[in-house]
Amino acid sequence: MSSIARLGVAIALATLAACIVTTASRELPSIDPVNNVQTAGTGPISGTWQGRSTSYSNEIRDITLRMNQDGMRISGDYDCSPHNAFCRNLDDSGTVSGKFTNDKLAIEIILSPDNSQCFFTGKVAESLIYGDYECVDRARIVEIGTWRVKRLG
Repeated sequence: MSSIARLGVAIALATLAACIVTTASRELPSIDPVNNVQTAGTGPISGTWQGRSTSYSNEIRDITLRMNQDGMRISGDYDCSPHNAFCRNLDDSGTVSGKFTNDKLAIEIILSPDNSQCFFTGKVAESLIYGDYECVDRARIVEIGTWRVKRLG
């Protein structure tokens, strides 16, 4: 094939691709970012939640989660106070980060002051969240259990 013929094929392909892109973009629905973007603090998880965590060795602690939702992302803070057991390693506070998808919540809590981690997973049912957790220190599981919190207010 001569160079002129190749050039003609290239131009025809480029023109066809431009038509396809233009047609496809016209068929896409328009997105109104003002009405379709969820703003920080407005999701179903945003708010204060209180309840208990119970380890499999029956260590019960009162917990409070203050969470903000921005899209699927969750951030916030965690407080622990003794019920029948001291907070693990006397860590009575921490920071929360995680994700909320459909009715499932998965958060990581970095505990203070020792920087150990707890991973809470749960199901959200209106004003209730319940599920399982495991705490890790230096890559070793140190506690597992269940948790349940209710929305305040």
